[in-house]
Amino acid sequence: MSMIMQWSGVSGEQVAALLTASSEDLWEWLESEAGLAHTFDLDKAWHGVHATLTGTDWASDTVLGQAVLGGTEFGEDDGYGPPRHLPSAQVAEIADALDQLGTERFAASIDLALLRRLDIYPSTWDDPAEVTWLTESFEILRAGYRPFADQGLDVVVTLT
Repeated sequence: MSMIMQWSGVSGEQVAALLTASSEDLWEWLESEAGLAHTFDLDKAWHGVHATLTGTDWASDTVLGQAVLGGTEFGEDDGYGPPRHLPSAQVAEIADALDQLGTERFAASIDLALLRRLDIYPSTWDDPAEVTWLTESFEILRAGYRPFADQGLDVVVTLT
């Protein structure tokens, strides 16, 4: 079974309704045309990107740590934890921090031995090609946050 993390940009009007929606209604919206229009995911690379950004397995107490594992939990736990909400001001702060870090510095900080030692999902950190996979995934994360920030959107993060 794969654990895939998804980020969805949500307008102020939509977020109020989603934060109080039933789990079924939230997922229906996330999978709708409107929800998918402002969505990106990192497939299974999310935990490796987080560990590279923070040097930890689960800590999210920095701005970069908030990029993957941040936000306030809400709603029901559908298996891998409840969805999380990041307000637009925090989204902008994260987007700026990701831009400031940049791809080259991110790639230079990838430590496959650390990822193995921390038992980072998906636990396949033996192939040097995974540096490319994580770097490309960081670019997706960085490119995904920027339009959310520029449009003043909140973000809903889900792990399925």
